[in-house]
Amino acid sequence: MAETAQATVTFGVLNETSDHESRVALTPDIVMRLRKAGVACLIESGAGIAANYVDEDYTKAGAEVVSADEVISRSDALGFIDRPGAELIARLKPGTWVIGMLGSFTDADYIASLEQAGLIGVGIEKLPRQLSSAQSMDEMTSQNSVMGYKAVLVAANAYGSFFPMMTTAAGTIRPAKVLILGAGIAGLQAIGTARRLGAVVTAYDVRPAAQGEVESLGAKFLDLGLDFSKGQGEGGYARQLTPEEQAAQQAAVDEKAAGFDVIITTAKVPGRKPPMLLTKAGVDGLKRGAVIVDCAASELGGNVEGSTVGTQVTEGGVTIIGAPYLASEVTNTASNLLARNVADVLAHFVRDGKLSDGSERGARQRPRRRRPRRSPGRGRKVRRDMDIVVAITLFILALLIGVEVIGKVPATLHTPLMSGANSIHGIVIVGVVIVAAHATSPLAWVFIFLAAVLGTMNVVGGYVVTDRMLEMFKSDKSKKKGEDK
Repeated sequence: MAETAQATVTFGVLNETSDHESRVALTPDIVMRLRKAGVACLIESGAGIAANYVDEDYTKAGAEVVSADEVISRSDALGFIDRPGAELIARLKPGTWVIGMLGSFTDADYIASLEQAGLIGVGIEKLPRQLSSAQSMDEMTSQNSVMGYKAVLVAANAYGSFFPMMTTAAGTIRPAKVLILGAGIAGLQAIGTARRLGAVVTAYDVRPAAQGEVESLGAKFLDLGLDFSKGQGEGGYARQLTPEEQAAQQAAVDEKAAGFDVIITTAKVPGRKPPMLLTKAGVDGLKRGAVIVDCAASELGGNVEGSTVGTQVTEGGVTIIGAPYLASEVTNTASNLLARNVADVLAHFVRDGKLSDGSERGARQRPRRRRPRRSPGRGRKVRRDMDIVVAITLFILALLIGVEVIGKVPATLHTPLMSGANSIHGIVIVGVVIVAAHATSPLAWVFIFLAAVLGTMNVVGGYVVTDRMLEMFKSDKSKKKGEDK
């Protein structure tokens, strides 16, 4: 069992439970993980209850369960699911690290408010997700995976039929046709879940690379007859399409969407307005009873025109579910993943027992010691010695292979062995040529010459003996033919 390091950094988590949020940014397992890294944990009483973690679970893991005021006053860093509001920012002491999804892509004023309060903000949305070292910190990936899974279950619950094909005494029920728009982390998880439920799944994404990922999961890629060759944005997320691309895409998707029973849209752009993937015309073209789950629905809009957070039914009988909080509905697993993301971000900045962004790292680095230079004479001596050793090795190989190997083989097997011996000595001669090009010692040249001569004799001798044996077989064969006549 790993030893627990002396705690030098204090990490705190507040209770963020609300009508739409049941996750917690710290779990008992992560408490023990952080303790080994020298981080003490504080959590507000009741913060984990909605995620099925009671205060006693945290206490047993080594965390302190305290009031919100004490968490704020004692913590060096705070982890959040949703970014803290202006009222909470005013209560935080200067120098406190704020870790979470801060919306730094679009809300420069919010980031400025953190700086004005003397806080250090770490926006997880800006992590370089392509780096393998950052993948365990990527909250977008972990939570979107949960969201994609849950979106399919929500759609299946709202759909008025089965997802898989069913054969009953009353007849056969066809499988549901599901269309996934957006094949990122959430979309791929939705594809896998829908297929496991037995649906016929088709998916689409503007990124060309997504087609292979979709098909690898057994789904069909929707062919719109369009080419958005530059469909992937910065960081691997979907990018905002140009107006012309949006118009062409919407027209094609609207036309194709009419043949599906369930549509799930997952194209989120971090901190920005999500792209429109299905217009009102597309929604109106769906048959009565169809279900749409818009995972990107928010105050900024959604992937479906007119979608809002919550459930609505159109005049045509299409159910539209705006569901941006799906990850929170898988509360326990989502909390475990999110807590690991936040903890790994925190641990990355803990250096020498304190939080550091690395800006002073260069100033603290020890000067590198220069390696003493070797004298040229010593280097040449070592090289000559190595040349002699290699040359002697080649000489021994050339001399002893024939004596020690072929000499101990019965005479009747000499001819079959000649081809193998020739190959070995051929390799020796190649080695001689390579070593000769770099040899500097006269003694080495002597052994190289002897090895080359002996190796050549063995190769040539092998061919001569083999040729003589073949002639003997030819003579015996001719003699037998004459006697038969």
